[in-house]
Amino acid sequence: MNKSLQFLIAFFLMLTICGCVKDDEAPLEQENLHKVVFHAGWAPETKTVLQSDGSVWWSPGDEIIVFSGEGQVENGYKFTSTNSSPSAIVDFAGSMPDYSDKTITAIYPYDEKFSCYIGNEQQQLNFIVPAVQYATPGTFSKSQLISVARLENETFYFYNVCGGIKFSVANEGINKVVFTSRSPYGGFTYPISGESYAFLSQDGISSVGEGSGQVSSDGSSNITVYPSEGKSFIPGKFYYVAMIPGKLPYLEISFFKDDSFATYLCSSSPIIGDWDAEIKRANVKRLIEKDKNLDFASVEHTYARMSGWDMWPDEIDRQIATEINFHSSCQNLEGNVIRSSVGHDGYYPVYVKQTGTVIDFYTKAEYYMIDDCLWFSEAKRLKTLDLSMIDTRYLTDMHSMFMNCESLESVNLSNFNTSNVTDMTYMFYNCPSLEHLDLSSFNMAKVSSIFRMFSLCMNLKTINLCNAMPGNLKNEANAGALFEFCKRLTKVDLGNLDLSSANCEGAMLRFAKCSNNCAILCTPETRERLCRGDTRFVFDDDMISWYVPGEILPAVVEPRIKPGLYYSSDFSMDKKTKILNKATEGAGVDIVLLGDAYSDRLISDGTYENDMRAAMECLFSVEPMKSYRHLFNVYMVYAVSVNEIDGEDTAFDCYWDDYYRMEGSEAAIDLTEINSITLSKYSNLVIPEDNPKHLTRLVIVHDTAPSIGGWTTGGWAFMHPLCDKDDEVAHNCPTGVDGVAVIYGYQEDNRFKQVVCHEFGHAFAALYEEYVDRVGSMPADNYTTDNVKYLQDMYYQHGWWSNVDFTSDPLTIKWHRFLEDSRYNESEVSIIEGARYSSNIWRSCLSGIMGNESDADKYSVPAREAIYKVINKLAYGDSWEYDYETFVQQDLKNLQQSSPSPAKNIPYPARINRKTFFKRVESISADGKKTVKVIMN
Repeated sequence: MNKSLQFLIAFFLMLTICGCVKDDEAPLEQENLHKVVFHAGWAPETKTVLQSDGSVWWSPGDEIIVFSGEGQVENGYKFTSTNSSPSAIVDFAGSMPDYSDKTITAIYPYDEKFSCYIGNEQQQLNFIVPAVQYATPGTFSKSQLISVARLENETFYFYNVCGGIKFSVANEGINKVVFTSRSPYGGFTYPISGESYAFLSQDGISSVGEGSGQVSSDGSSNITVYPSEGKSFIPGKFYYVAMIPGKLPYLEISFFKDDSFATYLCSSSPIIGDWDAEIKRANVKRLIEKDKNLDFASVEHTYARMSGWDMWPDEIDRQIATEINFHSSCQNLEGNVIRSSVGHDGYYPVYVKQTGTVIDFYTKAEYYMIDDCLWFSEAKRLKTLDLSMIDTRYLTDMHSMFMNCESLESVNLSNFNTSNVTDMTYMFYNCPSLEHLDLSSFNMAKVSSIFRMFSLCMNLKTINLCNAMPGNLKNEANAGALFEFCKRLTKVDLGNLDLSSANCEGAMLRFAKCSNNCAILCTPETRERLCRGDTRFVFDDDMISWYVPGEILPAVVEPRIKPGLYYSSDFSMDKKTKILNKATEGAGVDIVLLGDAYSDRLISDGTYENDMRAAMECLFSVEPMKSYRHLFNVYMVYAVSVNEIDGEDTAFDCYWDDYYRMEGSEAAIDLTEINSITLSKYSNLVIPEDNPKHLTRLVIVHDTAPSIGGWTTGGWAFMHPLCDKDDEVAHNCPTGVDGVAVIYGYQEDNRFKQVVCHEFGHAFAALYEEYVDRVGSMPADNYTTDNVKYLQDMYYQHGWWSNVDFTSDPLTIKWHRFLEDSRYNESEVSIIEGARYSSNIWRSCLSGIMGNESDADKYSVPAREAIYKVINKLAYGDSWEYDYETFVQQDLKNLQQSSPSPAKNIPYPARINRKTFFKRVESISADGKKTVKVIMN
């Protein structure tokens, strides 16, 4: 090892001590102790005094604690070095019982609180890293550096168990430095001091970790360092602090003078810095003059300090809180102390108490200082909030701070200091009760992400960011979905905020489409960026007024009425529910029907309910749904829309268009949108939010679907898996799907029926398309939605896409049993290439509901099987088991009763005839598609 590396890790190198034992002639009567001397041998690197060559020598009077025995050993024996000057070779003298047949371990330095557990192969040595340390210039302070040893073959081997930091200061008068571990995610804080342990075996240390979690008196991870010589640290000198090894993604270093302090943050976040997020055993990190460019704040007021993630102890439930109050300068403190608020020198503790739906914070300080995020997210009933006495000068993250505060009507942020904030992602996400936001105090000079910052603030009318600085937002920052579904904004002041080079995809989704008049103040560069196609800015030119910085926005922006557009005035039926079909057997398979673009007049004249019932009857007009209607619960939820046109102000903001064109491309992108948050709120009126394992929702839109490239499909669907892989594989069918089918209502009866059943097949049983609209082979490279690897993963993990396969091998294709079953002929079950893509994917029949034929009146056999499985599994639970023969007989019986079927007319119950195929014939049709036929014997 070279000298420079040795200097960096000096106090963490292994010490090897060769031991000799000398017994006194007359053993002590008390405790049967013997005088024992351990002395150091040839190892040059020892414990406490740093030498110029990087080695560390023992200092006079160093003490170790020695343990002897088996199992848990609480009491050890003190041994003291006998050297008179720093030395690489020392003797340790002390007294202990005879140990000839015992395992011997030791810890430096001596502390009667230390203990160990001695086993046959491995010892656990328990120690405490001090939370208060005294630093000596240029060396290691006595009793700070902890090492452990095991006596093996008359030789002691010592191993350092700490990691540490070598630091210096630039300013005169620094009299205290505090190192504090912070968690970036909330909850657990990584310990750097307090109780810990090391596992020691014959091969050395196997692991080091925190013990009982008592990392310091306040439960947070901090170490306070004072200068051991003089009143303040000497600029330019190096000092050392020992720490428990482990992950440390955020380390805060506070430098204190007599009347001021400043804080530096080390972070593993690429946004903040390049800090290596781990303190390693036997290694030293360097933090040199980190106070050099910091602004020291005078202590003008008294503060209480706490972390935002720790504001809510287990006994406090912010989700039911309607009122949250911050009390300052309190003489009478109530409630429970917040762990992260104690143990900070110069700060007062904070107490919190909940009475019903009211939460109160108390402190003797004048102001609260919060240094970590995740404060009020999910406080869904909270209505007003005054944060004027909150100091956020050290806060770097405001991610999700008010996310899902669904009842929040007003919040006072006038005293917020955002000069160090880098992340405002999701800050006000889904705050639908907010109408006005004054963020004029915000400094966004360091902010690099405002992704979905105001998304789903559906009733927000005005927002003021007049003092926002350009900052990093011009450097490819993320402003995506910034005002997504903010459909009532009428006055927006963006000041000098520079979005000219930011990622703004979807930032202005449907912006100003529904507000019917909007005034926007921004720079010309930001305006140009916001009006580009990828922001999805949907507006009429006469509904937008543009202003530049320096101009004055109008005090009030009155909405305009669009000629010829109907506006609802009666919302009394909104959110009312009705049961259209009740299960008479089983657990009940749930379907929720909802309507979008239905005004009050379309509800009062019965159109809404008639359309919902028509959609339901379409579902139950085809098999296997028709035969299992008695297992379904069908609910209808009324939703009153302001307008009756898709894309205007409707209940669920359904939108479908091809206006979005990428720059440099003539191709239009098919856009489909729906407000999933609002849709879930309406669905939860009949299906509790925490209840569904499988939920299918049909949204009927009272409008005509736009023509995409001259072709109107009439609907679309999306699905989300709710269950984990084990559940899905065990069920062998997608019984954990949150599916939404959107169907446009103005279509011919046959076409409407086909679209309803087609989109239901996606949403209910995760069926794939059985038509071809893309010529070419399905790609197999990346994990994209239309990729064979993705499709295969979704099938194997969740049981999706049961009606298509990625092989044409009749022996292994998913529906091979139907191919071999003589009760189904070739027109009913075959192997036909093409499903969405024209090649490298196969379906089972030429036409069916999952195709695009408007006259299709049935699902393919594999699709019917998939739906059958889901129905029965949901209705009867895990006790139901799929049986192929039972399905086939029921399937053939149902089809024969419904209408003439291409299936062979075999009397029920059918006779099993499972002769294998003998010929596989491939042919090319006139349109170039490959068909694989299996000729049965």
